Amino acid sequence: MYYINVLEQNSEFQLIIQKKIFETLNRIMVGNQSIDYGYSAYDEEYIAINFLDNQIFAVNTFHSLEFIDNDNNLIDVGLKTNGTYPFLYNNDTQGLLVSFDNELLIKFVKTFEVVQKLKRSNQFDTEIVSFYEVNNLIGIHFKEINKEQQKNLIVLAKKKEDNQYYYVPALFNSDEILIDQTYFSGKYDLHVLILVNSTLFKCSFMSPNKMVERDYISIFEGNNEDVDGVLDQQELLQMIDLDAKELREEETILVVDNIDIRDNSLSFEIANHEEYNPIFRNPILLLRKRKAEDLYLVEGKKNIAKFTFNFNAFLNDANGSNRWDLFLLRVGLAKKHTIYRLQCFEPLPEDKPTRFFNFFKQPVDIKSTYNQKSRLYITNKNELSLTRNNISNLIKEQLEIKTQIDKFSMKKNVVNIRIKMNTPYIDQFKTGSVYLVQRNKDNLLKKGYPHAHVKKHDTGSYIECQIDLLSEELFPLYWDVYLGVFYNDNEYLIRVTRVSKKVFKDIDSTISKYQLNVNNEYIIYPYITITKDLSFTFRKREYFENRYYLFKENIAYYFVNLFYRYFSEKDIWIGFEKLAMSAHDSGYHFFDYVYKNKKHENFYYVIRKGSPEEDNLKDKKDKILYFMSFKYFVYMFAARLLISSDTKRNSYNLSLKKSKLAKTLTDKKLVYLQHGVNGLKVVKDFYKNRGVFDLVIAPSEYEREMIIEHWGYDDSEVVTTGLARWDVLEDKTDEISYKQIFVMPTWRTWMDGMTKDKFLESEYFQRYNDFLSSSRLENLLKENNVKIMFFLHPKFKEYIDLFNFESDQIEKFGFLEVPLDEMIMKSSLMISDYSSVIWEMFYLKKPCVFFHFDRDKYLDYEGSYMDFDNDLFGDVAYDTETLVDIIESYIKNEFQEKQHYGQLRNEYFTYIDKNNSERIYQAIQENKDMLYKESNIRKWKLTHIIPFKLRRMGLSAINKLLKK
Repeated sequence: MYYINVLEQNSEFQLIIQKKIFETLNRIMVGNQSIDYGYSAYDEEYIAINFLDNQIFAVNTFHSLEFIDNDNNLIDVGLKTNGTYPFLYNNDTQGLLVSFDNELLIKFVKTFEVVQKLKRSNQFDTEIVSFYEVNNLIGIHFKEINKEQQKNLIVLAKKKEDNQYYYVPALFNSDEILIDQTYFSGKYDLHVLILVNSTLFKCSFMSPNKMVERDYISIFEGNNEDVDGVLDQQELLQMIDLDAKELREEETILVVDNIDIRDNSLSFEIANHEEYNPIFRNPILLLRKRKAEDLYLVEGKKNIAKFTFNFNAFLNDANGSNRWDLFLLRVGLAKKHTIYRLQCFEPLPEDKPTRFFNFFKQPVDIKSTYNQKSRLYITNKNELSLTRNNISNLIKEQLEIKTQIDKFSMKKNVVNIRIKMNTPYIDQFKTGSVYLVQRNKDNLLKKGYPHAHVKKHDTGSYIECQIDLLSEELFPLYWDVYLGVFYNDNEYLIRVTRVSKKVFKDIDSTISKYQLNVNNEYIIYPYITITKDLSFTFRKREYFENRYYLFKENIAYYFVNLFYRYFSEKDIWIGFEKLAMSAHDSGYHFFDYVYKNKKHENFYYVIRKGSPEEDNLKDKKDKILYFMSFKYFVYMFAARLLISSDTKRNSYNLSLKKSKLAKTLTDKKLVYLQHGVNGLKVVKDFYKNRGVFDLVIAPSEYEREMIIEHWGYDDSEVVTTGLARWDVLEDKTDEISYKQIFVMPTWRTWMDGMTKDKFLESEYFQRYNDFLSSSRLENLLKENNVKIMFFLHPKFKEYIDLFNFESDQIEKFGFLEVPLDEMIMKSSLMISDYSSVIWEMFYLKKPCVFFHFDRDKYLDYEGSYMDFDNDLFGDVAYDTETLVDIIESYIKNEFQEKQHYGQLRNEYFTYIDKNNSERIYQAIQENKDMLYKESNIRKWKLTHIIPFKLRRMGLSAINKLLKK
């Protein structure tokens, strides 16, 4: 056997192999995949190998490591000592080489995920009972640990100076491990962890008197020697008993100098430090959010006059765009704390760009234009504050850049734009290329187009650029215009915002003038966003996007206006659901209730001809409006009220927002029946300021309060009735001969428009595919006569065939391939991540399980109105093995809901009966005055035959004559 080593070189761990092995080496295999590697001479006899980070491997699971020679034979290699040896794979992934019982294994872990899980990790069922020193190593002896646990053991060290985490090599020896004594010098906090799949267990150190965590945070100044335990920000604020309303701001300004930002740390000196030395022996920096009562504390260190604060925790916890003012906190008794505003020693710089400091280094730096950065700056009062925003807005603020697209033309695939940029600091930076950047929270995907000409003007410059939309491969969905700015040797992308009135009218007042067909399947076109910016849409072309349907729509418009009085008297209601394809949600069930109970004669339902759910309407054919038929257009124009569990865009192609029907729909009132309970996800598109709903139906008082508080609706605009579709829910588990588990994950906004290749690389696919392909799960299902029904969200329907598993116990379905409500009623257990559908199972008193493998990212990108640690009504799994464990426990328990989850039902549901549709109907009747306030049909005049542009030119000419 040949022995390899894992040694430290240039602060990184590398594999060291003998030259004679390397000379015969053909490839290195990790699992069944050949891994790319680089190499360099370590010394005369050894070669250093480092793995290249251009490949993706499943994380938190073991892979075999094998060396294959030129004759395709396995080279017998190993490590002399069993243990875990860390090495850096890429910026966010750590490799762990594990030598165990003559096996070489590799595990890849995401450092950020491990650190995040530390706060909520489970306690391991063993103890560290003793330490001893031998040959510059510290031995840690466990009370009891088996081989499998030892193999999954990780030692993580947090350096107290900068709060950075490091993986520590650990040698195995029976029921103990050996670690370099450097990590016991007092400069590090050690975590002994066991990572089984994605579940983290934490061991505590045993002291003679009590369990002691090695992390600590000082609380009271000069008295922190006995403080043990890990406190999060909330615990820290409570311990000091801080209340933003009662804080007293000292009139004396604290003058600071030599301000410096290094990575994630801030340091400065107090000018008259002799006076304040006794006050700030253990300094605490207080950040107070502008226009809010939020506080954040950062504990620091002091060396004579120099104060240093590590912002790592703040950078992890902060979210959203905001500003914070900086104070030093003096802790007092009886809540009489004092804060001192920090002011700069030097006079306020006249040159504004120099008032801004370097960006803090983010713990996890996501390459996306949405990524939030934090930086300090000097205010107009010469005081120190912090701003948090995306790079574009931060650079614009620093350089006082304002942009506008004042010229636009598009001929076939070639777009010409001129960007007018105003800034007083035009000589301090250079302009780079113009970019189209895909709107994506998780990745930076950009296409560059060099500018053709830059011309300076009095207050900035004009940048002219030509964009060939076919020269670069675009893909769905939205692409925004950015400009590269070179400042201090770095290129920053700034969003080009605003368009001139002329450009706005040219693009926004037309339907299809600038649509570009791509391969007769896709279309690209410019549009103006809500914030009056220029963007491009790349999407699939719908079958009805042609002149025939536009002509039909225009004829219907004139027809309805011609018989205006007749249609006004009909009092038409129209119902619909997602993409005008479905008839199973609350929109359909409310329509069904009104039809069968003869509550409103002229209530019609929109459905696409040939929809799989058209059969649900076969007994109501006299009230069907087939999508895009002439009757459909007529009744849509004539409708008095829209009633749906989805937004208006599902009743018509609102991408054509300047067509006659799109304009008409903007003015029509919509009763929103709710697609589901919204607690699990923040939906800003539904906020009142978006103007999408007029009367909101709430499933419960719990959600009604949330809608009023967060969405911004008035009390009178939200009514608690329950959901219409709940009227038909009943338990049908006895109608099938097996037990059924319904698995339905929801979609992710940051995966919009993702190609199939990218989807296969996503954590979303890998986690669900690993779960569905689990051999342990397969055996569990077979042995207990259980089947899984896997249903993918409609927005991910094109990916359903990518899930590849061979099992007679698991079936997969796309959108509308099976009746969703039947699936729920026949299931004994549901697994989802953040889908609102899981509330139906909870309503039916059936057990629910949440698969939150990407919880932190989801909360960062999407947000939730619920506290995932305390408010969920089911078990939570963060990895596949735990998920299978939970399934097994419910199978053994005959799928009985746990009592403490069932007790939450009274809090989350106001009504559990069959009268929801009746209450909705009464709510509409009681709010008719508000819903019928404005006429639904735009009155038409004979002059409307004349095109709008010609009418506008004529009116302008008349106005000029009148002025003379």
